[in-house]
Amino acid sequence: LSVLSVGETRPDNVHKPRIYFLHKDISMKPIRNLHMMMASAAFLTLAGPALALDGTDMMKKLNAATSAGGTVITFEKAEADGDTVTATGVQVGSSSLPGDTLKIGDLTFEGVEEIEGGGYHAKTVSFPDIDISQEEGRFSTKEIQITGLTIPANATGDTLNDILLYETVSTGPIAL
Repeated sequence: LSVLSVGETRPDNVHKPRIYFLHKDISMKPIRNLHMMMASAAFLTLAGPALALDGTDMMKKLNAATSAGGTVITFEKAEADGDTVTATGVQVGSSSLPGDTLKIGDLTFEGVEEIEGGGYHAKTVSFPDIDISQEEGRFSTKEIQITGLTIPANATGDTLNDILLYETVSTGPIAL
């Protein structure tokens, strides 16, 4: 079953649309069972959720990719809804300073898709506004966003496919 063809010219020169498929013996036979086609379409539609994104896996792979540079990312949970992954309770720290973390909050990854090999690509990553005050001063910024984030399946760094990549990072106003 490899080729679909639509249409038929009958000997009496009347055109009547029909759907055909090729059998192994290359003979053409009309598909007359609309119910079979509908059931196949329903099966393929319902099979989609089995291919749902795994937000936890994506965040673990993001942490593995950033750990190579000494950055540790932790999160409470990561949930997928369609092509959006929301990671809650995100904290960023350094492997050289255990226990000293920056609480980010919730990250929203939009336009997420699993790529060949088990990695992930997100069209955008949105951060919450940051406002940090310490005895040395204050830092705040708004509208932080990363576009074109590619998270490798295996963060060995041996090839470009094994490196955390992004297209742009942008912010709104920054105040010190």
